[in-house]
Amino acid sequence: MKWACLAVVTFGLSAALAAPEIDDAKKDLDKMKGTWKAVSGETDGNPLPDEFLKSIQFTITGDKYTLKQGDEEEEGTLKLDATKKPKTVDVTITKGRDKDKKQYGLYQVEGDTLKFCFAPPEKERPKEFAAKGGSENLVIALKRKLD
Repeated sequence: MKWACLAVVTFGLSAALAAPEIDDAKKDLDKMKGTWKAVSGETDGNPLPDEFLKSIQFTITGDKYTLKQGDEEEEGTLKLDATKKPKTVDVTITKGRDKDKKQYGLYQVEGDTLKFCFAPPEKERPKEFAAKGGSENLVIALKRKLD
């Protein structure tokens, strides 16, 4: 009986301690709500062309996203971990060229600026916000779209 009580207390304490972590991720998701346009980016050590950046629109609703780039569209879900340094994001792609794949990255959200660093789908998460040559990483900065 003592073990059962201890297990209940331990579980309750764990849940209480985890709650602020979940709240931080939810707050960040709330900050990300809306439509974003790409303003700068780099991949594999090279800047992304302006025309490519202008064609990107990223919309977040709850934990779901839609990414439009020209005629292509991708959809999926975002899972944030605001307790990591830097903060991490796991993407599950549900529609588009990389459907049913996972993509791991880092994120920052400050005011009307959202920044991601992603490895290619199914590759290991980047350790820093960098897209050095040979890394295949993508760093992209977005600004909130004001209609």
